Amino acid sequence: MFFDQLNLKKIKNKIIIVDIDGTLVAENDGFPKASVCKVIDQLKKNNQLYIFSNNKNYKRNIRIAKKINIEYLKTDYHKPSKKIIENLSISNNLIIIGDKILTDGLFARHIGATFIKVERYKSKKDRLITKIIYRLDDLCQYLLS
Repeated sequence: MFFDQLNLKKIKNKIIIVDIDGTLVAENDGFPKASVCKVIDQLKKNNQLYIFSNNKNYKRNIRIAKKINIEYLKTDYHKPSKKIIENLSISNNLIIIGDKILTDGLFARHIGATFIKVERYKSKKDRLITKIIYRLDDLCQYLLS
């Protein structure tokens, strides 16, 4: 299931951190498509949303955050570090939505959050290293299931 196919019925009164690359857009793509933005708008009605990415293109990440009107968690730390959320008041109602077990899934596990894994958006423009990481992540998911 891709992000724009999420079942939103049970996602209420949560703090949600959403990954960018692979989850909302393909790596280095500009802005999420309309169907993704629609789901984001629905999630914002009943939840507190943040977006975060390990992608070091902060200007792009912030542009995406502004476009979809979600606060971007800017930090020097990378997933799966717990320190990403050290400045947030977190309750036990935390959800991480992402496309990778190795970063998003481990991050959720480290902070005691629920992890919702979505299918990743890919592009022909994805870098070779990204394609390798995707393969490794898929292998991990296969071995864990």
